[in-house]
Amino acid sequence: MRRKEREIKDFCKIKEIIKSSSFMTASFIDDENSTLSYCVPLNFGVTFFEDKNSFCLYFHCAKNGKKLDCIKKNSSVFVNFVSSSKVGTNSLQDEQIACKWTCFYQSVSALCEAEILKDLSEKRKGLDAIMLQNGFFEKTGKKPFYPDIMVDSVCVVRLKIVSFSAKCHSEG
Repeated sequence: MRRKEREIKDFCKIKEIIKSSSFMTASFIDDENSTLSYCVPLNFGVTFFEDKNSFCLYFHCAKNGKKLDCIKKNSSVFVNFVSSSKVGTNSLQDEQIACKWTCFYQSVSALCEAEILKDLSEKRKGLDAIMLQNGFFEKTGKKPFYPDIMVDSVCVVRLKIVSFSAKCHSEG
């Protein structure tokens, strides 16, 4: 990381950025042309491992498609979360000077290894994480439930974290 003064090392802050992100952007190595990436925004779920200051991610998709084709040829996936972003200046007097404008943000980036889950109980864990990230429990007061036939009808991918970093550029 070039701008070390912007690095976030506090795992609680990193968790907060991920939890407050409404989606993640995932980049896969294109299965047809390995010099290109295939990048898509995805809903996600997350499980944090406090004792290791780490986490894993989940997403679901159809059982066939570009994401899975890419993963089958190269399981490396790069993800990015941005929980806030605003372009502007630090002061009203600087607003008239174009070169004083900047982007204020909080972000987490992670290199991951993708694993396509087959076991129904593991898939359920991933689906639970996705539903909980998206407010299911807060809205219903219940734990999600999925009939086996529905769990079997979707693909769930777990992203194991290889490395991650976080940055912020705050106003003021």
